[in-house]
Amino acid sequence: MRIIYPVEPQCWWEIARACPYATFFHTPLWTELACRVNCMVRDRTIAAIFPNGTRAVLPLLEIRRFGPFASLMST
Repeated sequence: MRIIYPVEPQCWWEIARACPYATFFHTPLWTELACRVNCMVRDRTIAAIFPNGTRAVLPLLEIRRFGPFASLMST
């Protein structure tokens, strides 16, 4: 499995469009909106390419908590 970070929006869109059940909330627009509205979060989305060629995106937001500590939230 190969991990991709950062995930290019074009790659993310291709994966979302190929999924029959993907919604607005599965697109980079949702993450971009969250980051613009709340300055305390950052996009930490990762993608993976599996050995059989299947591609997946795991949308993640980093939330700053205390000092250097942070947590990740799946969107």
